[in-house]
Amino acid sequence: MHHHIPGRKGLTEKKDIISLMPEKEVYIPLAAGANTDFEIFVSEGDKVQIGTKLAQTKSGFFVPLYSSVSGTYMGIKKRMSAMLKPMDHMVIALDETQTKTQALMPLDYHTATREECVEQIKQAGIVGLGGAGFPTYVKYQKPDGIDCIIINAVECEPYLTADHQLMLEHAEEIMVGVSILMKAVKVNKAFI
Repeated sequence: MHHHIPGRKGLTEKKDIISLMPEKEVYIPLAAGANTDFEIFVSEGDKVQIGTKLAQTKSGFFVPLYSSVSGTYMGIKKRMSAMLKPMDHMVIALDETQTKTQALMPLDYHTATREECVEQIKQAGIVGLGGAGFPTYVKYQKPDGIDCIIINAVECEPYLTADHQLMLEHAEEIMVGVSILMKAVKVNKAFI
């Protein structure tokens, strides 16, 4: 016997994406999946901007961490993490200005090589959201045997409509991302 779980998507499916800003401080976990071995590039009291490189892994897969806010780096605090265990977090007290710095030099994917595209993905610190934090660049280093890209645009969990709305509001940027991934694995087909 099969039971259909109600999607309840009507609660949010027609609402715009909103940006939420923390009020006082943010906590950035020093973790890349199970790896907690990081080199830290800032000192307590340093001013940081959105895009400041804060740390990167010392061992295992390369994963850099960048600041998502501007403010003052307050040091490390151990607190409960999304992994349901205490973990070191970098603490940043927000400032009023929320200034940005260029985290990476822009790369023109039209003229860049496949390898340069993969390196940019690596340096950007893009990781999977499945819990393991697996770095995306690793999947694109050896594209042998791949003949297409599949973008899973199915949002199957009840209540969730954020991905759907993101595709509606940012379709052009998503298509640029798809084009970059196609170049990274040397294919000319993508299915969404």
